[in-house]
Amino acid sequence: MGEQDHGFHADRVAVSYWDALGNETVRYFAAGIPDEEIPETIDSPHSGLPAGRDKDNPPALAKTEPYKTHLAYVKERRTEEEAEALLDDALAQLRDRRGSVVHSRSMSSGGTLPAASSSTKNMVCLRPLAPAAGTLA
Repeated sequence: MGEQDHGFHADRVAVSYWDALGNETVRYFAAGIPDEEIPETIDSPHSGLPAGRDKDNPPALAKTEPYKTHLAYVKERRTEEEAEALLDDALAQLRDRRGSVVHSRSMSSGGTLPAASSSTKNMVCLRPLAPAAGTLA
């Protein structure tokens, strides 16, 4: 019992591809498809390099782009002026949500805060933290 006993065998055409190292890869395609549908290049399973139909002129390795960070992509889309405007807007929204921030140098030297009034209820005072006893600063 051979292949002839298992039904109709479709006609096919063998297409050879070569990579830059000279490795040949053969792919089979249906004989009835037009040449435009057969790919000009494939990835060689032997080397991972691109392989083409021309043995004398295999395709060159595509130039790889260096890894770009998210910040690099953002800088491609925004100018410095737009970035400053967006940052200022975002900081203003954050300050509105959190309330005003008061930087008080007098707090680190033992000063006191003014009594809370309706305009200072949401004020936050930031002062440097003293290191815990026995730890390095």
